[in-house]
Amino acid sequence: MNRLGCVRPTQRRRALWVRAVRRARPLAWATACLLACDSPTVVPAAFAYDPTSLTGGVRYRWSTNQRVRVFVEPTASGTQGDVRAAVERGVAQWNRVPRGDGFTLDVTSTRSNAHVVVFERATPLPLVPDAGCPFSPGSAGGYTYFCAAAGGRAATLRWSDGGAGVLSVAIRVDAGRADGQGGLDALVAHELGHAVGIGGHSDDSGDVMFPQPRVAAPSGRDTQTLRWLLGQSVQLIL
Repeated sequence: MNRLGCVRPTQRRRALWVRAVRRARPLAWATACLLACDSPTVVPAAFAYDPTSLTGGVRYRWSTNQRVRVFVEPTASGTQGDVRAAVERGVAQWNRVPRGDGFTLDVTSTRSNAHVVVFERATPLPLVPDAGCPFSPGSAGGYTYFCAAAGGRAATLRWSDGGAGVLSVAIRVDAGRADGQGGLDALVAHELGHAVGIGGHSDDSGDVMFPQPRVAAPSGRDTQTLRWLLGQSVQLIL
């Protein structure tokens, strides 16, 4: 993995990505552990697990009040599982995490206004990786990718068909490695967790950010970690 240091204006564009599960295990449905009396503006004193363990200590997140639009690339015929349905459920689950004036996820049907694209492994690569920012998913079941540009912001990625847009994050999932639709839901929710700012893995199988996710909703520990992150200064804005 290419590790990313603090981004400076003179720094070359580099890749920042997070590899995830090689195989998603069977889903055990879980409900996010959210406390009704817990104010979303109160930042937890600590994270439940390190959200930068896969990024060399680099913290990243979306801008305050950002509406993050997620586009699902049409899936190749015969691919196991419904990727769009998994994305819609994952977006709904992450939107339930209280986060004050933080980001909101929306699923869009328009490529040109999408900040995030989710696509299945069998689908042709919908973006053109920068020469200095390799796209290297290898055999990972899930792969979240973005690039750092000068000024502490993620680079705008180009669509492979030449279309213009605001794309900055790409998620590739291998539905064939998931155990049915439930496993795919867990895998997609895990990758969305990387896309919203958690650049680390949990060691607890009850968390959606466990390396081999078994649940499809953020746990109380996932919630604590994301909310802690959103209250910190960051080196990269998506």
